[in-house]
Amino acid sequence: MQVLAAKTNEARIRFAPSDRIGAPGRSSLSISGSGTVLKGTVSDNQDRPVTGAKVSVIQGQSALAVFTGPNGAFELRNLKSGPYRIIASKAGYQSSTQNITLSSGRSEPVIFQLKQQSSPLVGRLLTNESAQRGVIRGRVFAANGSAVANAAVTLKAMGGSAAIATNKTNQNGEYLFNVREGRYEVRVSHPSYQAASHVLDVKAGGLAQGDFSLKPVTQGSSTQGNQTGKQGGQGSQNTQGQSGRGAFLVGETQVVKPGRLLGQVLDAKTGRPIAGATVSVKGQKSVTTDLNGNFVLTNLPAGNYQANISKTGYSPLQRPFSVASGGTARLNVSLTLQSSPPIRIVH
Repeated sequence: MQVLAAKTNEARIRFAPSDRIGAPGRSSLSISGSGTVLKGTVSDNQDRPVTGAKVSVIQGQSALAVFTGPNGAFELRNLKSGPYRIIASKAGYQSSTQNITLSSGRSEPVIFQLKQQSSPLVGRLLTNESAQRGVIRGRVFAANGSAVANAAVTLKAMGGSAAIATNKTNQNGEYLFNVREGRYEVRVSHPSYQAASHVLDVKAGGLAQGDFSLKPVTQGSSTQGNQTGKQGGQGSQNTQGQSGRGAFLVGETQVVKPGRLLGQVLDAKTGRPIAGATVSVKGQKSVTTDLNGNFVLTNLPAGNYQANISKTGYSPLQRPFSVASGGTARLNVSLTLQSSPPIRIVH
Protein backbone atom coordinates (compact mmCIF):
# COMPACT_ATOMS: atom_id res chain seq x y z
CA MET A 1 0.00 0.00 0.00
CA GLN A 2 1.04 3.63 -0.41
CA VAL A 3 0.60 6.39 2.17
CA LEU A 4 0.36 10.02 1.03
CA ALA A 5 0.52 13.22 3.06
CA ALA A 6 -2.85 14.50 4.35
CA LYS A 7 -4.54 11.31 3.12
CA THR A 8 -6.22 8.54 5.05
CA ASN A 9 -5.56 4.99 3.95
CA GLU A 10 -7.23 1.81 5.11
CA ALA A 11 -5.82 -1.67 4.79
CA ARG A 12 -7.20 -5.02 5.77
CA ILE A 13 -4.92 -7.93 6.52
CA ARG A 14 -6.21 -11.44 7.01
CA PHE A 15 -4.09 -13.89 9.04
CA ALA A 16 -4.19 -17.64 8.65
CA PRO A 17 -4.65 -19.78 11.80
CA SER A 18 -1.01 -20.86 11.53
CA ASP A 19 0.33 -17.25 11.56
CA ARG A 20 1.99 -15.99 14.74
CA ILE A 21 2.81 -12.43 15.84
CA GLY A 22 5.68 -12.09 18.29
CA ALA A 23 7.87 -9.41 19.75
CA PRO A 24 11.49 -9.16 18.61
CA GLY A 25 13.59 -11.64 20.54
CA ARG A 26 15.64 -10.36 23.45
CA SER A 27 18.25 -12.54 25.06
CA SER A 28 19.33 -12.11 28.65
CA LEU A 29 22.71 -10.45 29.19
CA SER A 30 23.18 -12.23 32.51
CA ILE A 31 24.65 -15.73 32.53
CA SER A 32 25.24 -17.42 35.88
CA GLY A 33 28.84 -18.49 36.40
CA SER A 34 30.30 -16.66 33.40
CA GLY A 35 32.79 -14.96 35.71
CA THR A 36 32.83 -11.66 33.83
CA VAL A 37 33.15 -8.50 35.89
CA LEU A 38 32.45 -5.00 34.59
CA LYS A 39 33.23 -2.30 37.11
CA GLY A 40 34.35 1.27 37.13
CA THR A 41 33.75 4.81 38.30
CA VAL A 42 31.96 7.90 37.07
CA SER A 43 33.40 11.32 37.95
CA ASP A 44 32.94 14.88 36.75
CA ASN A 45 35.54 16.97 34.92
CA GLN A 46 37.07 17.93 38.28
CA ASP A 47 37.58 14.27 39.29
CA ARG A 48 34.76 14.36 41.84
CA PRO A 49 32.58 11.22 42.12
CA VAL A 50 29.18 11.42 40.42
CA THR A 51 26.59 9.69 42.59
CA GLY A 52 23.40 8.31 41.04
CA ALA A 53 24.70 8.26 37.46
CA LYS A 54 23.01 5.69 35.24
CA VAL A 55 25.34 3.20 33.57
CA SER A 56 23.66 1.31 30.72
CA VAL A 57 25.16 -1.86 29.25
CA ILE A 58 23.90 -2.61 25.73
CA GLN A 59 24.46 -5.59 23.45
CA GLY A 60 22.27 -5.86 20.36
CA GLN A 61 18.66 -5.34 21.49
CA SER A 62 19.34 -6.28 25.12
CA ALA A 63 20.30 -3.85 27.88
CA LEU A 64 20.96 -3.67 31.62
CA ALA A 65 21.44 -0.60 33.80
CA VAL A 66 22.85 0.17 37.25
CA PHE A 67 23.38 3.40 39.20
CA THR A 68 26.60 4.59 40.79
CA GLY A 69 26.94 4.62 44.57
CA PRO A 70 28.19 7.39 46.92
CA ASN A 71 31.75 6.98 45.63
CA GLY A 72 30.73 7.05 41.96
CA ALA A 73 31.46 3.34 41.55
CA PHE A 74 29.44 0.65 39.81
CA GLU A 75 29.80 -3.08 39.18
CA LEU A 76 28.06 -5.76 37.10
CA ARG A 77 28.94 -9.45 37.33
CA ASN A 78 28.29 -12.55 35.23
CA LEU A 79 27.45 -10.77 32.00
CA LYS A 80 27.48 -12.64 28.71
CA SER A 81 30.84 -12.49 26.93
CA GLY A 82 31.14 -10.31 23.85
CA PRO A 83 31.16 -6.67 22.68
CA TYR A 84 29.16 -4.04 24.57
CA ARG A 85 28.31 -0.36 24.34
CA ILE A 86 28.47 1.31 27.76
CA ILE A 87 26.69 4.64 28.34
CA ALA A 88 27.05 6.77 31.48
CA SER A 89 24.50 9.56 31.96
CA LYS A 90 22.99 11.87 34.56
CA ALA A 91 20.83 14.97 34.45
CA GLY A 92 23.01 18.06 34.24
CA TYR A 93 25.86 16.22 32.52
CA GLN A 94 26.73 15.27 28.96
CA SER A 95 26.47 11.51 28.52
CA SER A 96 29.57 9.47 27.64
CA THR A 97 29.89 6.23 25.66
CA GLN A 98 32.58 3.55 25.55
CA ASN A 99 32.86 0.29 23.62
CA ILE A 100 34.41 -2.73 25.35
CA THR A 101 34.60 -6.49 24.94
CA LEU A 102 34.02 -8.78 27.93
CA SER A 103 35.76 -12.14 28.20
CA SER A 104 34.69 -15.05 30.38
CA GLY A 105 36.39 -15.08 33.78
CA ARG A 106 37.98 -11.64 33.35
CA SER A 107 37.45 -8.24 34.92
CA GLU A 108 37.26 -5.11 32.76
CA PRO A 109 37.65 -1.66 34.39
CA VAL A 110 35.82 1.31 32.84
CA ILE A 111 36.34 4.94 33.87
CA PHE A 112 33.91 7.66 32.81
CA GLN A 113 34.38 11.41 33.16
CA LEU A 114 31.22 13.42 32.52
CA LYS A 115 31.22 17.09 31.56
CA GLN A 116 28.64 19.36 33.11
CA GLN A 117 26.10 20.77 30.69
CA SER A 118 26.23 24.47 29.89
CA SER A 119 22.74 25.30 31.20
CA PRO A 120 23.23 28.35 33.50
CA LEU A 121 20.51 27.21 35.93
CA VAL A 122 21.71 23.62 36.13
CA GLY A 123 25.29 24.82 36.33
CA ARG A 124 24.54 27.08 39.28
CA LEU A 125 22.70 24.33 41.13
CA LEU A 126 25.51 21.82 40.60
CA THR A 127 28.20 24.35 41.47
CA ASN A 128 26.46 25.40 44.69
CA GLU A 129 26.02 21.78 45.74
CA SER A 130 29.58 20.80 44.87
CA ALA A 131 31.02 23.84 46.63
CA GLN A 132 29.54 22.63 49.92
CA ARG A 133 30.97 19.12 49.68
CA GLY A 134 34.30 17.46 50.27
CA VAL A 135 35.78 13.99 49.89
CA ILE A 136 36.83 11.38 52.43
CA ARG A 137 38.97 8.63 51.01
CA GLY A 138 41.51 6.12 52.19
CA ARG A 139 42.94 2.63 51.98
CA VAL A 140 42.65 -0.31 54.36
CA PHE A 141 45.64 -2.62 54.81
CA ALA A 142 46.55 -5.61 56.91
CA ALA A 143 49.61 -5.48 59.15
CA ASN A 144 51.67 -7.20 56.43
CA GLY A 145 50.85 -4.43 53.93
CA SER A 146 48.34 -6.37 51.84
CA ALA A 147 45.08 -4.65 50.89
CA VAL A 148 41.94 -5.65 52.81
CA ALA A 149 39.04 -6.03 50.39
CA ASN A 150 35.34 -6.10 51.35
CA ALA A 151 35.93 -4.39 54.68
CA ALA A 152 32.83 -2.57 55.92
CA VAL A 153 33.39 1.20 56.16
CA THR A 154 30.80 3.15 58.14
CA LEU A 155 30.51 6.94 58.15
CA LYS A 156 28.92 8.81 61.04
CA ALA A 157 28.72 12.55 61.70
CA MET A 158 30.29 13.48 65.04
CA GLY A 159 27.54 14.03 67.57
CA GLY A 160 25.14 11.82 65.62
CA SER A 161 24.02 8.39 66.73
CA ALA A 162 23.25 6.73 63.38
CA ALA A 163 25.47 5.95 60.40
CA ILE A 164 24.82 8.24 57.43
CA ALA A 165 26.59 6.07 54.84
CA THR A 166 28.22 2.67 54.47
CA ASN A 167 30.63 1.33 51.90
CA LYS A 168 32.85 -1.65 51.13
CA THR A 169 36.53 -1.50 50.24
CA ASN A 170 37.42 -2.61 46.71
CA GLN A 171 40.09 -5.16 45.79
CA ASN A 172 42.78 -2.52 46.42
CA GLY A 173 41.42 -1.80 49.90
CA GLU A 174 40.13 1.63 48.82
CA TYR A 175 37.00 3.46 49.93
CA LEU A 176 35.52 6.91 49.27
CA PHE A 177 32.71 9.13 50.54
CA ASN A 178 31.39 12.40 49.10
CA VAL A 179 30.18 14.47 52.07
CA ARG A 180 29.26 17.95 53.22
CA GLU A 181 31.71 20.00 55.25
CA GLY A 182 31.98 18.80 58.85
CA ARG A 183 33.60 16.37 61.30
CA TYR A 184 33.06 12.65 60.79
CA GLU A 185 33.96 9.33 62.34
CA VAL A 186 35.05 6.65 59.87
CA ARG A 187 34.94 3.12 61.25
CA VAL A 188 36.30 0.01 59.51
CA SER A 189 35.47 -3.58 60.40
CA HIS A 190 36.19 -7.02 58.96
CA PRO A 191 35.59 -10.49 60.43
CA SER A 192 39.32 -11.32 60.33
CA TYR A 193 40.59 -8.06 61.82
CA GLN A 194 40.11 -5.82 64.84
CA ALA A 195 37.89 -2.82 64.14
CA ALA A 196 39.46 0.64 63.82
CA SER A 197 38.20 4.20 63.57
CA HIS A 198 39.41 7.70 62.64
CA VAL A 199 37.93 11.13 63.24
CA LEU A 200 38.36 13.35 60.17
CA ASP A 201 37.61 17.01 59.49
CA VAL A 202 36.33 17.73 55.98
CA LYS A 203 36.39 21.19 54.43
CA ALA A 204 34.16 22.27 51.54
CA GLY A 205 35.95 21.37 48.32
CA GLY A 206 38.68 19.62 50.28
CA LEU A 207 40.05 16.09 50.71
CA ALA A 208 40.45 14.20 53.99
CA GLN A 209 42.63 11.09 53.88
CA GLY A 210 41.97 8.27 56.33
CA ASP A 211 44.14 5.16 55.90
CA PHE A 212 43.86 2.14 58.19
CA SER A 213 46.30 -0.57 59.23
CA LEU A 214 44.21 -3.38 60.73
CA LYS A 215 45.53 -5.93 63.17
CA PRO A 216 44.35 -9.53 62.93
CA VAL A 217 41.94 -11.01 65.43
CA THR A 218 43.92 -12.89 68.06
CA GLN A 219 42.89 -15.04 70.99
CA GLY A 220 41.19 -12.87 73.57
CA SER A 221 40.57 -10.02 71.13
CA SER A 222 37.38 -9.10 69.30
CA THR A 223 36.51 -7.52 66.00
CA GLN A 224 34.42 -5.10 68.03
CA GLY A 225 37.48 -3.74 69.77
CA ASN A 226 38.44 -0.13 69.28
CA GLN A 227 41.62 0.51 67.35
CA THR A 228 42.13 4.22 66.67
CA GLY A 229 44.68 6.14 64.70
CA LYS A 230 45.67 9.45 63.22
CA GLN A 231 44.80 10.86 59.84
CA GLY A 232 46.90 9.26 57.17
CA GLY A 233 46.47 5.73 58.48
CA GLN A 234 48.88 5.60 61.43
CA GLY A 235 46.95 3.40 63.82
CA SER A 236 47.83 2.53 67.40
CA GLN A 237 46.41 -0.02 69.78
CA ASN A 238 47.37 -1.27 73.22
CA THR A 239 46.53 -4.84 74.17
CA GLN A 240 47.82 -7.06 76.90
CA GLY A 241 51.36 -8.16 76.13
CA GLN A 242 51.87 -5.49 73.46
CA SER A 243 53.58 -2.15 73.85
CA GLY A 244 52.16 1.08 72.42
CA ARG A 245 55.18 1.37 70.14
CA GLY A 246 54.13 -1.57 68.01
CA ALA A 247 56.66 -4.09 69.38
CA PHE A 248 55.82 -7.32 71.19
CA LEU A 249 57.57 -8.17 74.45
CA VAL A 250 58.36 -11.85 75.12
CA GLY A 251 60.06 -12.05 78.49
CA GLU A 252 62.88 -9.52 78.15
CA THR A 253 63.28 -9.95 74.39
CA GLN A 254 61.86 -7.27 72.14
CA VAL A 255 60.71 -8.40 68.71
CA VAL A 256 60.99 -5.48 66.29
CA LYS A 257 58.26 -5.34 63.66
CA PRO A 258 58.90 -3.96 60.17
CA GLY A 259 57.10 -0.82 59.04
CA ARG A 260 55.83 0.39 55.70
CA LEU A 261 55.43 3.43 53.48
CA LEU A 262 52.11 4.43 51.93
CA GLY A 263 51.64 7.24 49.47
CA GLN A 264 50.24 8.68 46.29
CA VAL A 265 51.86 10.30 43.25
CA LEU A 266 49.99 13.14 41.52
CA ASP A 267 50.51 15.43 38.54
CA ALA A 268 51.62 18.81 39.93
CA LYS A 269 49.64 20.78 37.34
CA THR A 270 46.37 18.85 37.07
CA GLY A 271 46.30 17.15 40.48
CA ARG A 272 45.38 13.86 38.81
CA PRO A 273 46.92 10.53 39.89
CA ILE A 274 49.92 9.26 37.95
CA ALA A 275 49.79 5.54 37.23
CA GLY A 276 52.96 3.56 36.55
CA ALA A 277 55.33 5.85 38.46
CA THR A 278 58.29 4.06 40.07
CA VAL A 279 58.91 4.45 43.81
CA SER A 280 62.20 3.01 45.06
CA VAL A 281 64.17 2.96 48.29
CA LYS A 282 67.83 2.00 48.35
CA GLY A 283 68.26 -1.58 49.49
CA GLN A 284 64.53 -2.32 49.09
CA LYS A 285 62.30 -3.55 46.27
CA SER A 286 60.87 -0.84 44.03
CA VAL A 287 57.13 -0.62 43.34
CA THR A 288 54.94 1.11 40.76
CA THR A 289 51.82 3.17 41.40
CA ASP A 290 48.38 1.78 40.56
CA LEU A 291 45.65 3.45 38.46
CA ASN A 292 44.91 5.82 41.36
CA GLY A 293 48.57 6.77 41.81
CA ASN A 294 48.79 4.85 45.11
CA PHE A 295 51.72 2.72 46.25
CA VAL A 296 52.85 0.75 49.31
CA LEU A 297 56.35 -0.39 50.33
CA THR A 298 56.34 -3.05 53.04
CA ASN A 299 58.85 -4.82 55.30
CA LEU A 300 60.86 -1.67 56.02
CA PRO A 301 63.07 -1.91 59.13
CA ALA A 302 62.76 1.06 61.48
CA GLY A 303 64.99 3.92 60.36
CA ASN A 304 65.47 6.91 58.05
CA TYR A 305 65.15 6.54 54.28
CA GLN A 306 65.03 8.45 51.03
CA ALA A 307 62.37 7.64 48.45
CA ASN A 308 63.11 8.11 44.75
CA ILE A 309 60.04 8.80 42.61
CA SER A 310 60.23 8.83 38.82
CA LYS A 311 58.07 8.56 35.71
CA THR A 312 58.95 8.99 32.06
CA GLY A 313 58.21 12.55 30.97
CA TYR A 314 58.38 13.94 34.53
CA SER A 315 61.20 15.38 36.60
CA PRO A 316 62.28 12.82 39.25
CA LEU A 317 62.00 13.60 42.96
CA GLN A 318 63.74 12.49 46.14
CA ARG A 319 61.95 12.71 49.48
CA PRO A 320 63.21 11.69 52.95
CA PHE A 321 60.97 9.78 55.36
CA SER A 322 61.23 7.84 58.62
CA VAL A 323 59.61 4.59 59.67
CA ALA A 324 59.09 3.54 63.28
CA SER A 325 59.04 -0.09 64.41
CA GLY A 326 55.75 -1.54 63.21
CA GLY A 327 54.66 1.92 62.04
CA THR A 328 53.28 3.38 58.85
CA ALA A 329 54.81 6.41 57.14
CA ARG A 330 52.84 8.51 54.64
CA LEU A 331 54.37 10.22 51.60
CA ASN A 332 52.36 12.11 48.98
CA VAL A 333 54.29 13.76 46.15
CA SER A 334 53.55 15.74 42.99
CA LEU A 335 55.65 15.34 39.84
CA THR A 336 56.21 18.14 37.34
CA LEU A 337 56.23 17.52 33.60
CA GLN A 338 59.64 18.00 32.03
CA SER A 339 59.82 21.00 29.73
CA SER A 340 61.06 20.42 26.20
CA PRO A 341 63.88 22.70 24.98
CA PRO A 342 62.86 25.15 22.26
CA ILE A 343 63.50 24.07 18.67
CA ARG A 344 65.80 26.45 16.84
CA ILE A 345 65.55 26.80 13.11
CA VAL A 346 68.72 27.96 11.40
CA HIS A 347 68.28 29.70 8.04
